[in-house]
Amino acid sequence: MDWTTVVGSNSLTTLGGQALTTPVNTPGTDYYNGSGSTFDLARRLTTPGNDVVVLTAEDLNAREVPLNTPALVYTILLLIIGLPGNSVVLYVYTQKWGRSSTRTFILGLAILDLVNCLVTYPMEIALLTRPLLFDFPVLCKVTRFATYGFNTASGLVLIAIAVDRYQRICRPLSKPMTTRTAKIVIFCAIGVAVVFLWPALVLYGTKSIPVSRTVVLKLCQIQDNFYVTVYPLVFFVFNGVCTVIIFLILTVIYLLVGIKVCRLRTFRSKSCSVTSISEFTDEDDQLYLGNCKGAKNSERELQPLKGKKRRPENGSKDDIPPAPGAIKVVLKTTSDTLKKARKSVTDKRFRRVSKTTIMLFLVTLLYVICFTPFLGIVFHRTIHKDAFMTMTRSEKMAFNVILRSYLLNCAINPIIYSFCNDLFRKECAYLFKKLFRKN
Repeated sequence: MDWTTVVGSNSLTTLGGQALTTPVNTPGTDYYNGSGSTFDLARRLTTPGNDVVVLTAEDLNAREVPLNTPALVYTILLLIIGLPGNSVVLYVYTQKWGRSSTRTFILGLAILDLVNCLVTYPMEIALLTRPLLFDFPVLCKVTRFATYGFNTASGLVLIAIAVDRYQRICRPLSKPMTTRTAKIVIFCAIGVAVVFLWPALVLYGTKSIPVSRTVVLKLCQIQDNFYVTVYPLVFFVFNGVCTVIIFLILTVIYLLVGIKVCRLRTFRSKSCSVTSISEFTDEDDQLYLGNCKGAKNSERELQPLKGKKRRPENGSKDDIPPAPGAIKVVLKTTSDTLKKARKSVTDKRFRRVSKTTIMLFLVTLLYVICFTPFLGIVFHRTIHKDAFMTMTRSEKMAFNVILRSYLLNCAINPIIYSFCNDLFRKECAYLFKKLFRKN
C-alpha cells in the first residue's frame, strides 16, 4: 500500500473548539485541520487497492462526526444541567433572598452563565454535528463573540466578588460594597469585555477549504480574508494573556483572604474577646426571605433588622405610669454574660461569612480549573504544531472533550451553591416538590 504523504501545518486552537491553521501545500498533497482534528485526505479519497473513490463534503463530514461523539455527549449533558440550574439560581436568589452585593453578584453570574448556555452550547452542538458543513458566517461571528464576551465578563465579575470578600474580611471597618455598586460593576465588566473582544465579530466567519474542484469544506473559523494575516494571532495571544492575568489577580486576593481567615480563627480560639471581629458588617449574604420549612430558627434570628423601632400602641402597658411608691427593679447583665452573648452572635456571623466566602472561592476555583486545560492545549498546540497528527483515534476523542473544558464553567455554579448553601438546597427541594405536586 502506498499512501500519499501529508505535510504539516502551523495551527493555533481557538476558544470555540476550532483550529486556526495555515496549511503548507505542495503538489500532490492535501492537508486539512478543523474542529480540533486532522484529516489525511489522501487516505479518505483512496481505497487500499488504490482505486479512486469520489467523496463529497457530506461524506467527509460523516467521517469526522464520530470523533466528536464524546464531546457532543459532554456538551448535551452540560446543556441539560446548565439551563435549569441557572434558572433555579435566578428564581431562588431573586424571590427568596434580600438585596445585597453578594446576591447581586450571584445573580449577575447566573445571568451570564444562562445566556452563555443558550448561545454557546447549541452552537457547539451544531459545530460538532456539522464540523465541515457550517456556512453561516453571521451566526458564527455573533456566537463566537458572545462566547468570548460572556466568559471574560464572568472572570471580571469574579474579580469584583473577590474584592468584596477582601473588604468584608480583611477591611471590616471600611464601607462594604453596596447593591448599586455591584450592579455598576457587572455592567462595567460586560462593557470592558465588549470593548476588548469586538475583533471576534470581524475575524470570525466562514473558512473555505477546497478539497477538489467540486468539493469545498465550510467551517466556522477565522474567515478567509484574515486567515493568513497576523491579526488572529495577536487576538488569541491577547485573550490568553488577559485570562492568565485574571487568574493571577484572583489567586492573590483569595490568598490574602485565606490568610486573614486563618488568623481570625486562631485569634478566636485563643481569646474570648470579640473586639477585632465584632465589627463585621451585618453580612447580608444570608438575608433569607423564604418560607422553607427546613430553615432553622437560628438562621432567621440572624437576619438584620433595618426597620424603625416600633412605638408602643395607645393603651399599652408602656403608657401606664408607675404606681406611687412603686419600687423600680433594674436588671443588669454582668460583663461576662454580655461577652458570651456578643461572642455567640459574632461566632455565628463569622461562620456565615466564612461559608459564603468558601462558596464563592469554590466558584472562582472551578472557573480557573475549567479554563486551565483549554489554555494548556492552546499553548501546547502553538509550540508543538503537529502533535495532533500523531494521536490515536481515542486520543483525538479525548482531545475534543478537553478542548471544551471551559464549557463546564457555565453549568457548575448551581451545583456549588447546592453543596455550600443549606438554605439554597432546601429552597430548591421545596420548589421541585411544588412543581411535581402540580403535575
